[in-house]
Amino acid sequence: MDSVFWQSLPAVKAGHVFTYNLKTCYLSDAYALDKQLDEIVAAFFLLTIMALMIVFRIIR
Repeated sequence: MDSVFWQSLPAVKAGHVFTYNLKTCYLSDAYALDKQLDEIVAAFFLLTIMALMIVFRIIR
């Protein structure tokens, strides 16, 4: 993630990237998948709230 290519991507420059830790999320049993989904949903929710705050000019 420190490569020049990665840093040049528009989404990375704008801070619109969610990184996913493969070291903690590599198992595929039902419990692990449930926890991984929780993490993804939480990140999506946070990004959605931030986008709405920008749209409604609560933050800049």
